[in-house]
Amino acid sequence: MNTKKVIIGTFLCLILNVGCGEDRRKEYAEFTEVTHWIESVMRENYYWYENIPTKNLNFFAE
Repeated sequence: MNTKKVIIGTFLCLILNVGCGEDRRKEYAEFTEVTHWIESVMRENYYWYENIPTKNLNFFAE
């Protein structure tokens, strides 16, 4: 039983440490430049712009 807790605890610590990291969105700005331009045009000209999700979109999420 104790071995199981140690294995699960180690696994959870590894998962939590891998999930933490720096926000590198600014480094990849040139790759998402077109996407940001499309979003800004849609917010300005799209008739139903209120239905577009918040500005805090993550363009790297799948």
